[in-house]
Amino acid sequence: MIGGHVNRRLLVAGAVPLALTLLVSALGQAGAAQRNLSASHQPTWISYFFPTRIGLTCRESFASNGLSGDETLRVTAVSTSSLGTRVTVEESSATQVAGKDIPTNAALHYTITREGSLVSSPSAGMFGGQTAQLVGNTVLPSVGQLLSGRSFTASLHEIVPLSAAQLSQVRSALKPGQTSLQIALALRERGRLVPTLTVPLGTFHNVLEVSTSLGHVEVKNALPSAAKSFNAALEPTFRKELNFQTWYAKNTGPVQITLAGVMTRMTSCTG
Repeated sequence: MIGGHVNRRLLVAGAVPLALTLLVSALGQAGAAQRNLSASHQPTWISYFFPTRIGLTCRESFASNGLSGDETLRVTAVSTSSLGTRVTVEESSATQVAGKDIPTNAALHYTITREGSLVSSPSAGMFGGQTAQLVGNTVLPSVGQLLSGRSFTASLHEIVPLSAAQLSQVRSALKPGQTSLQIALALRERGRLVPTLTVPLGTFHNVLEVSTSLGHVEVKNALPSAAKSFNAALEPTFRKELNFQTWYAKNTGPVQITLAGVMTRMTSCTG
């Protein structure tokens, strides 16, 4: 999401209702604080994203609403291209849901573009034994744009294979031969500057808060006759669950995320 950090990134099959197995994670209400920043000190994603150092390892923890766990994020690759700086972050976590351990492993790919945006590239991983894939880049605008007072739109396309039991429930609403849900999501993004934020890792100043909410959801492989009702059935849950905030601290990255009522906070960062 995390826009950039898409980070809780994908919810676990069986841990929540069907509609919630589909996405997470993860990537401006600008004000006087932004206007007080001089032109020569305009913030950029280079300063607000993870430091681009191979081996940087950050740990997060969360506990709320029957969920608890720890997550490790490690920068494993950094390179440059004509587009900008490419960063790969490997994510691994152990989540407990009603006493059951559910592992998550994924490689998250980002580009901090020369134009100033943060691009999250397609990725895939194992989530509670189920493979899910994001298709197409997701873009967060520049930090300056997020702090401008405007809202922006990002898009996600997710392919989620359906189990036999899930498929039996929705087969009549899908086009022939389909064994997965192909879901297009439009997200609204807005940013603001938070003067001070304290998390277990420490106290940070001039933190960038990015708020994301659902614009609309569309199941692309639904039958035309069923598409409207299918989308309407999924939308309330997505609208609730895809209402999240990510706080990016300068020279550290995303130090706090709130999603579906669960707050994740960074506890350590080394390397």
